[in-house]
Amino acid sequence: MLVMPYRDTQESSSAAVRYAIATNRPVVCTPIGIFNDVADIVHFFQDSSVQSMAQKLKELLKDEKTLYAKNEVQKRWIDEHDWKEVSKRLQTILSL
Repeated sequence: MLVMPYRDTQESSSAAVRYAIATNRPVVCTPIGIFNDVADIVHFFQDSSVQSMAQKLKELLKDEKTLYAKNEVQKRWIDEHDWKEVSKRLQTILSL
């Protein structure tokens, strides 16, 4: 499991979370706007407090079904963002 314990930021999205997702391991994030675009792929803490993070991690570690519930969506995301697939889409655009 990878944990993205960010605080509020002015960034519009997180490139780092994409690397975490690409590991094909469950990802848990703090509930801030930079993770909105990957909300269906990652788990979220209730808030940014240490207590909230510890509680969520305990829950996920005890419940493997919930921990891996987003695995299929994550796999599809990984496939769609594979460089071969991205380059095919770019080639199609350039061919128009």
